[in-house]
Amino acid sequence: MPNLFPPKVTVFTSFVELGKRLAFSSMFSVSDLDPVTTITRYRFRDNNGTAASGFFLQNGIRKASNVWFEIDASQLASVFFQSALIISNESITVEAFDGQFWSASSIGSVYSVVPNIRAPNVAASNTSILSTETLAVDGLVSATDPDGYPITKFLFVDRSFGAGGVILQLAVSKRRRQFGFRLTRQICTCFVTPAG
Repeated sequence: MPNLFPPKVTVFTSFVELGKRLAFSSMFSVSDLDPVTTITRYRFRDNNGTAASGFFLQNGIRKASNVWFEIDASQLASVFFQSALIISNESITVEAFDGQFWSASSIGSVYSVVPNIRAPNVAASNTSILSTETLAVDGLVSATDPDGYPITKFLFVDRSFGAGGVILQLAVSKRRRQFGFRLTRQICTCFVTPAG
């Protein structure tokens, strides 16, 4: 069968504990619409060049950052990602070759972390808004994790008594109830005050 389509690479969000390394092969997946093709080569790049950042190792030798490296598929098991020296996050880029086509570049995040044992720190601000005004919640609250993990969910408690309410994906929250949501680009989260 002819090879008609380029492969598709998906780089995952990865976590590596400080002082440890992660197998490069566990950081991404490859698919191809051509059922009989085999991935023969890979390209990869560490996009962060600071002194304390993580880096790729091949056969135990450190690879430079911000430079593309190309390997044969048989060498994949020899590549690892070494954690950064400090809690941080950075990105890597990966491409795959099926013998005829290179995939588009795929970029993903790598978090250098300590064991996830501490709760996130949350900061909220007070504000006043006009009747029927809408205000994005991300302008009112922020959170960071001392162990270096990304914030993926928020839990809100709506304690208003006939006042405004939080709208998640255009559904009004129930009064005095807790509710949570995952952080995605599709969620429209707003706080609105009642008319009058």
